[in-house]
Amino acid sequence: DPYRDVPAVLAQHGQTHVLDAVWPFWRHTTAPYGPLFLWIVSWFTGARLVIGVLLIRALELVGFVLVGVFAPRLARALGADPARAAWWVLLCPLVLLGLVAPAHNDLLMIGLVVAGIASAIERRLLLGIALCALAATIKLPAAAAIPFILVAFGDRKTWVSGVLVAAVVVVAVSVASGLGLGWISSSVFSTPEEVRLAITPATALGWTVAQIVPVGARGLESTLGVVAFGASLVLGMVLLCRARRENMVRNLGIALIAVAVCGPAAWPWYLTWGLVLLAACPGIQESRALAVAILAGALVVKADGVLAFPLHTAPVFVLLYAGVAAVWLSRTRLPVLSSRRVRTRALVES
Repeated sequence: DPYRDVPAVLAQHGQTHVLDAVWPFWRHTTAPYGPLFLWIVSWFTGARLVIGVLLIRALELVGFVLVGVFAPRLARALGADPARAAWWVLLCPLVLLGLVAPAHNDLLMIGLVVAGIASAIERRLLLGIALCALAATIKLPAAAAIPFILVAFGDRKTWVSGVLVAAVVVVAVSVASGLGLGWISSSVFSTPEEVRLAITPATALGWTVAQIVPVGARGLESTLGVVAFGASLVLGMVLLCRARRENMVRNLGIALIAVAVCGPAAWPWYLTWGLVLLAACPGIQESRALAVAILAGALVVKADGVLAFPLHTAPVFVLLYAGVAAVWLSRTRLPVLSSRRVRTRALVES
């Protein structure tokens, strides 16, 4: 069971040649992926490494094609430039260097999500939900697309049928794979916590504070991580409640980026969960901030897949995130600040 047994147990079954191909850190962690991806790869390849690598890359190319086909269609449906959307997702450095080159299965997940949303917009709601549910069995964050689709495009009748379709897809894949539903609550959440990245906001802040205040870094990082992830879920709920046909894709993209950044391990390619959707949104696809985020994300991981910044660089990222937050707040008209400015201006004029 990949959600209970770690790769190190392969040595007990004479599969040392497989274990030798696993990065030492990941030999003692359970699988962070959904059952569909693991089922397909293991069913066709078994312990044949070369065939397994080729199949994984083939699956990622399927995701790349799905993104290339459906992102422009999504942009066209939203009134954005389909050519610009295609450029953002097909020639994007973060997609090419973070997903295509290392063959991360996020690309297949994203491809199915984009196809599902495009299908929902084209009035094939249940097909769209089924595709997003299928994407969730590759990697769980895709499940966030289902309630956004239902809120934006569904009614009372389609809510019931949509939830049933999603449940049937997830249960069918889980049972057919022989892995059951344990993947939802076990290693999908626990495995990322094993990783400590200087670019993860909660980790960066916790590590930095622990160098100044006599507290345990790991405990503080975990606490801040729970707070940050909870905040991202609250933001996601707000965006979900405000989702409409015209802004659903944008709201979902922002919610997925928030979850990626505030999660326990903010790997740069996780940003593509939402960036691919935002690239199809009018107004956002012309944003310089989108280009900066993509280029920055592509440059923080070296060619061998190792983060370019070790943990002791965390204070640099704390300052960077604080600066980004300050700039964003200065350009955002918050209701409280706006009301204060109005009162101040009225007092001055009087």
